[in-house]
Amino acid sequence: MIHYVNLGTAKTGTTWLYNNLIKSDQIDYQGEKEPAVSLLSNVDTYKLYFSAYSFSLNFNPNLWSLDYDQIEFIKKYASYITIILRNPYSYANSMYNFHASTNEDAEYFQSITQYLDYVGILKRWQSEKLKVLFYDDLEYNPQEFVNGITKYVGLNDVLVDTAPSNVTAYKRNINLDSKSKHQLQYNIKNLEDFINKDLGHWYNV
Repeated sequence: MIHYVNLGTAKTGTTWLYNNLIKSDQIDYQGEKEPAVSLLSNVDTYKLYFSAYSFSLNFNPNLWSLDYDQIEFIKKYASYITIILRNPYSYANSMYNFHASTNEDAEYFQSITQYLDYVGILKRWQSEKLKVLFYDDLEYNPQEFVNGITKYVGLNDVLVDTAPSNVTAYKRNINLDSKSKHQLQYNIKNLEDFINKDLGHWYNV
């Protein structure tokens, strides 16, 4: 049995990715893309939900926020784990517009900072099964992006649709104060050091 978990996060093309992957006749999963997080409160319930399938998927975008015991269980149960990281400024804009926030920009930004602590998320989910992906690569070449995933999880290649259309287009950019910008830059530098990857293009906010 193969169980593939994608940690999200939201607004990184996960619905698009899921809809392309389930085209594969090697996947017999018939459950929900985003099983209720309450399902994770009981190990036996989780196993029972997914054990009916030879190849199952869990793409709940809130998985990154689970507590330690839940994360440790899923890390053991999952065959493969991926997470898609997006330029945090782009991510903040997308979330801001998705929620049509009426809050002050800086106030809204502070409400989503936990989503942008990429290193904190990666540390909690650290595992040899975890593969870190980038939304930049999905945007640049959607087919190649998915080919990399199908190869990683042992699926035949699937022909993908065009790039994600449900990732929120900006109605207006979030206006960040200097403190928020500094926090973004700190998070990016922290991630660069943690995964040993140059993300210099992310600093252009």
